Amino acid sequence: MATINETAQNVPDSTEGGWQELTNNNGEKFMVKAENYDISAQSDNDAVAASGPPFDNLRVNWNPNNEGVTTEEEQEISGITYWKLQKSPWWNTVYQWQLTVSTRDTYHYYFTDASGHVEDLNVYQNAGTHWISWNSPNPEVVMISGR
Repeated sequence: MATINETAQNVPDSTEGGWQELTNNNGEKFMVKAENYDISAQSDNDAVAASGPPFDNLRVNWNPNNEGVTTEEEQEISGITYWKLQKSPWWNTVYQWQLTVSTRDTYHYYFTDASGHVEDLNVYQNAGTHWISWNSPNPEVVMISGR
């Protein structure tokens, strides 16, 4: 059995930097992260310049503990090409769920889950993957909007 110190030494390097804790409109905290660049380096003067037109209420059915390539229509509207919704990694003891997306467009995304939680994710660069972690009793992502 591993001790606490041994376990802590096995935390992946990718967990160390770039995470940003935010609060949604309901006052609930969530975290976001991007691969290949540090989103915490963004300033208040930075804004996402959507590379596609804004869209509202794109219906999706992204079930927990699942992943997939988005449909051609979803890609055309949202720019999201891949998604994965899973329990947060073992080292994340604060948030239950983690959504990973790959995109080909930059947007300020809003993800609505089946319990009504709305979490937002600013994608400043379309390189790499982007993560958002939150708590929810029903995390199935049912709707996406983008600005």
